[in-house]
Amino acid sequence: MIVRCLTVWGVLLAWMGGAVAGEVTLEPGPNSVCVRINGEVFTVLNTSKDWKKPFLYPVAAPGGIQHLAEDVKKPSGEEGLPGSRVMVCKEDAQLHLSDESTGKLKLGEIVEVRSIKRPLLWVPDLNGWVHERDVAPLGSVVTRVIQLTPKKDLDRKHPLYYDHPHHKGIWNTIDEVNGIKFWNEDATVRNISVTIDQAQGETAQLTMVNHWLSPDGSPLVKETTKLRFMADHSLVADIDFAAVDKAVTFGDTKEGLFAIRLPNSMRENAGGGPVANADGLTSTMNCWGKTSPWVDYAGPVGHRKLAVTLMDWSGAFRKSRYHVRDYGLFSINPFGPKSYTNGAEPEAPVTIEPGKSIQLRYGVSVREFVDHQGAAEAYKRFESVK
Repeated sequence: MIVRCLTVWGVLLAWMGGAVAGEVTLEPGPNSVCVRINGEVFTVLNTSKDWKKPFLYPVAAPGGIQHLAEDVKKPSGEEGLPGSRVMVCKEDAQLHLSDESTGKLKLGEIVEVRSIKRPLLWVPDLNGWVHERDVAPLGSVVTRVIQLTPKKDLDRKHPLYYDHPHHKGIWNTIDEVNGIKFWNEDATVRNISVTIDQAQGETAQLTMVNHWLSPDGSPLVKETTKLRFMADHSLVADIDFAAVDKAVTFGDTKEGLFAIRLPNSMRENAGGGPVANADGLTSTMNCWGKTSPWVDYAGPVGHRKLAVTLMDWSGAFRKSRYHVRDYGLFSINPFGPKSYTNGAEPEAPVTIEPGKSIQLRYGVSVREFVDHQGAAEAYKRFESVK
């Protein structure tokens, strides 16, 4: 990943109802960018070539360390539940004993905390302390933990049940582009660069360039995505898809586009929910395939009840539809009118000619769930972004 830092302080947002208090900071690593809000991890952009695509993982709700203090009072118990476990969110995070470094932790590693002396967290299995800025408590994480070697033949309601391994954090791919199944990771989306436009403020911003590669390794699509991170635990993704050397066609498919995979506990089919959209429809079944300004998906994570809202931009070339499932997939996609309506609407693939591009904008908001009014308020702020 190539990281460039620019000084751009003119992109602070005028929020509906006044400014949102807080500071967002971006910390780049060799293959990642850690996003913190008031010193607490919100998300991490992962760009390593070890993966088939870039993605944001984990994504966390506010107040994680505060709630972790309740969880360390007893052992975590059943494997697969959050308990007092935390995920490492910094490449080569330091492990300390007294004033000496005793080792390093890997990005994405999960460890159990048994004591807190803020800002340090005690990890007894490794006999050391890790800084709270470098981890995200799983009891506040709204993305499913990635399993490289998942257990098989588990009941669908088991905390470790694992399907669709291509669902990673928040990502942006689709089947099919010129017949290539990027969503299913049959091909690679390769990160080319990440530029940090604004490293800190009430809003922080980066721009990443990705190449969607043909089987021969040549770039088929150039994706330029600007990610703006807000102090209210939301983000805005401005996505530009451009054809490189030849025309590219995004097929009419339900398998896409901008998506998040929720943790097992939030799944509607395992005691999660409620799910609702801006038009008053409820349940994944009723919200699936519909256009709407937003869809809100809530559910339990540890002892908290959290919500994730996906939002569609009113200025897009076409309204998007929601691929929202009771098993935790939650995505938004403009490329499947026929697929989402079971043929009621005509097939409508989108072709981009060389030198041309199309633009999309999506929003994500994460919060403690009270009711769906929080989603409506998040959408107003999202629509105010210039």
